[in-house]
Amino acid sequence: MTEAAFFTREDAIAIISIDDVPDNRMSLEFMDQLEVLVDVIA
Repeated sequence: MTEAAFFTREDAIAIISIDDVPDNRMSLEFMDQLEVLVDVIA
C-alpha cells in the first residue's frame, strides 16, 4: 500500500491528510497505517 495518509505541522497543530481519491480507505490495513501515523505525531 502506498502512503495515502500523511501529516504536516503548523506550529503546535498537526494536520493529517488523506489523499487517495477515489479509493475507500476504511480497510484494516489503512486503519493500521493511520494508527501508526497518530503515534508518530503524539
